[in-house]
Amino acid sequence: MKVQEDPTIFITDANDNSPVFQGIPYEVDVDENDMTQTSIFRVTATDADQGIGGTVSYFLEAGDETKFEVDRPTGIVNLKEELDYESSSVYQLRIRAQDGGGSLNGSQVFQSSTTVLIVNVVDGDDQPPLFLYFSIQVDKNTPLGTSIITINARDGDYGINNPIVYSAEGDDGTFSIDSTTGVISLAKTLDIGVYSFDVQARENSSVTRSTNTSVRITVVDVNGTSAGMPLGGLQD
Repeated sequence: MKVQEDPTIFITDANDNSPVFQGIPYEVDVDENDMTQTSIFRVTATDADQGIGGTVSYFLEAGDETKFEVDRPTGIVNLKEELDYESSSVYQLRIRAQDGGGSLNGSQVFQSSTTVLIVNVVDGDDQPPLFLYFSIQVDKNTPLGTSIITINARDGDYGINNPIVYSAEGDDGTFSIDSTTGVISLAKTLDIGVYSFDVQARENSSVTRSTNTSVRITVVDVNGTSAGMPLGGLQD
């Protein structure tokens, strides 16, 4: 008696699929100077292949490796150090998802794909106001109440615009300053000479930060120059 056996055919899955990222595009906001939460995001990719060819590992392919790292097994993106909005307000991280490898057309191959994670740095209130140095000449016969010069300062945090409050320090009362506009006006009769005093710019916010600048007003006779111009650059 002849026994006929049916052959058993085993089909091996070829590693012919690349990992596919889920939920793209990726974008996250991160507060500057905040290391209380070092894990900022998680990227996820799936691979349709079976076995080791369906496993996925993650790599930071391009981006600032001094500040970011990617956990290979999980795809969790971690902060390595604090971010500073004034240095860089946005980062682009290119992340690669790679499978565990497998056979394809008789060769051992690894399939991969990439995506980009945009990290937006949220500006914190950590910088004092920025100021100009001011110097001006005025006529000694300038009428009382005349606006002499306007002091300008801005919030040192570029992503924040807190109101600035101005005040004079070391002035003998010859001049007055509008706390809101920074306009310095003549309050007393002038004598020929040089008047110097400081002006403080203070942020009107929950975190009080201030900066001082020097104001120099030179009083000349009736033939002197009455127009003024701020000199110098931004101070911090």
